[in-house]
Amino acid sequence: FFSHPACLCMSARYEKLTDKLVEARAAAAVAVQQHQTAVSCSEETAHNVLLAKTKAAELEQQVAGYERARQLLQKAQRDVQHISKQQLEEVRNLTQPPPVVKRTLACVVAVLYGHRELLKDWKSICKLMRKDMLKKIAEFPPRDGHSLLTV
Repeated sequence: FFSHPACLCMSARYEKLTDKLVEARAAAAVAVQQHQTAVSCSEETAHNVLLAKTKAAELEQQVAGYERARQLLQKAQRDVQHISKQQLEEVRNLTQPPPVVKRTLACVVAVLYGHRELLKDWKSICKLMRKDMLKKIAEFPPRDGHSLLTV
């Protein structure tokens, strides 16, 4: 029965189709693997894009903050130019300045003259409030490129 020419022809066709089926299954497995790799890469890329956008938004906020600080420093430097030596002398002559004035000038003196700790004694603060203090404040670095303003 199997030696009949029609059966032999069908058997050969069956073997060819079986071989093609095996090849198609292998190609399908490769295609599935490639698809899974592409999906994985796509998800990773989407994640990286999201991270980059988040970092860019954070940097934009920092830059905006630095720009605002730079503007405030420039305004403060302009405002200092309007303080007279007489006004500074009036502050120095206060025997008991308001706490906010004392703290503010203690900070200014510490920054201008390089003190690591804030002076608490008003007389010590006043000694450092010299005639050149207004000039020192006006010339105090934060200019463009100064380390305090470098992004």
